[in-house]
Formats: sequence, structure tokens, C-alpha cells
Amino acid sequence: MTGDDRVQRFDELLGAIKAELEEYPRSFQGAVSYWQQYAKGDQIAAYLRSGRALSADDREWLASFVEGKIRSPRGRPPGFNQRYTELRWALAIAAFDVKSSILKWTAAGEKRRGLTPKAIEAAAAEFCPSGMEPVDFHEKLAIFIARSTRQR
Repeated sequence: MTGDDRVQRFDELLGAIKAELEEYPRSFQGAVSYWQQYAKGDQIAAYLRSGRALSADDREWLASFVEGKIRSPRGRPPGFNQRYTELRWALAIAAFDVKSSILKWTAAGEKRRGLTPKAIEAAAAEFCPSGMEPVDFHEKLAIFIARSTRQR
């Protein structure tokens, strides 16, 4: 396998992962996962109101939920004080994109120096969460990457 084939295969895999990550929050499983983490059923209700089809497994889960067979655990929900908010997820995905972009560019023969700011700029524009200014997300992403790559 040549270097170009590996870069192309990497791009295909990265595209598939990005598509799956972007679709998951809008899926029924994503809504159920949100309910399990935060004990809020608003995303399940939004999914049902959207008119999208449910699979047989999803309908069975929903029937059990409506019948009261499935309940959230007692006490605070597991994600009550969790540190992974929408911003943290966006930062993690964007940081992964920055690293993959740098790897792709260096495999194509570019020099490593100066690629990080270029990759951060591209990722900040693409993965900025709704309700946040891209400039603010750019700064937070630069700090997130600096802290995650720092030697401990």
C-alpha cells in the first residue's frame, strides 16, 4: 500500500467517523443515551415529533418506557455533574480533526512547522458549536490542544 493509498483510506475512514458522530445525537439511540445521562426526555419527545421512523427495537424500548418498565436510577442522574458538555465534545472532535489534518499534510510532504495554527483555524470554522462565536471557539480549541499535548 502506497502513501497516497493510505492517505485516501484515512480520509475515507475519517469521513465515516465524522458522519456517524454528527448523526448520533439526532438518532433515537442518541436521544435515549441523553435521557440515561441527564434524565431529560426532551430529546426523545423531539425525535418522536420529527416524524422519523422507529426500528422494531426502538419501538419496543419506547413501549417499555411508556409502560413504566424502564426508569431512571434513583438520585442524581449520572451526567448531572459530568464534564462532557456540547462544547467539550466539539473540542474533542475538533482536536482529533486537527491532529488528523496535520498527519495528512505531513504525509503529503509539507513541513510540520506552522501547520497547527492552520489546522486549528480550519477545525474551528467547521466544528464551532451553535450559539458560540467561531473566534471564541478558536481560542478554546487552541488552549484545549495545548493542554492535551503538554507533557505531564
